[in-house]
Amino acid sequence: MKCSKSILIIGLALSTGLMFADNITDAQTNNAQKIKSVSEVKNDLREYIKISSDGTGCAGPCEVTRELSICSLVEDLDIRVRGKISGIVPKSKHSLLRISKFDLQTMRLIYKSCEPVATEDLPPYIKIEPGYKYKRFSPNTQELREIKKRLGLK
Repeated sequence: MKCSKSILIIGLALSTGLMFADNITDAQTNNAQKIKSVSEVKNDLREYIKISSDGTGCAGPCEVTRELSICSLVEDLDIRVRGKISGIVPKSKHSLLRISKFDLQTMRLIYKSCEPVATEDLPPYIKIEPGYKYKRFSPNTQELREIKKRLGLK
């Protein structure tokens, strides 16, 4: 997977605690529906995370796209596992995917490493969805080490 691929539609409006998400966009619903398995998401996450770790040169717009895509992918998976990752239960008619305890812990660790980004700080090539909070993957060194270990990366 290359950073030049178009990114997934980003973001659920998030808050602390359990809530129901009424404001999932059609595009985000479509992205979530395309997810067929947790292992598919893990494979994509491995590729995104490996890009920054192996020195293959992902910088500038590529890096921003990668950081946004990681969080978006986990949020899309969250829709398919009925909010088990975020604690936010989406109002969605998607079929439910099963997620193991280990994978759930891994996705929560990644989700926790996603920081809000102000829309004015997004690059001009990102399509802004009104009312949504964009997030970028920004783990500390310890979190990244643990995430990579859990995904089977060095």
